[in-house]
Amino acid sequence: MTEIELYKTDNILLTNYFSPSFQSITIYDQLGREILSNRHKSEIDVKKLVAGIYFGKVVSNDGLTGFRKIIKEE
Repeated sequence: MTEIELYKTDNILLTNYFSPSFQSITIYDQLGREILSNRHKSEIDVKKLVAGIYFGKVVSNDGLTGFRKIIKEE
């Protein structure tokens, strides 16, 4: 089984999961509200987020899901 992981490089959040069945990357705030979402792409730009703690979730159509805590600094 493939594991989905999220990586943060500068202001881009990337996933190691590349597949035609890739569904989305979504960023949530600490209260669980959806802040950003990028459908059918393996990266999302987080540079517009204010400093704080967020959570990233990546989902595939294959039923795989990955999570990561994201600390955004100014």
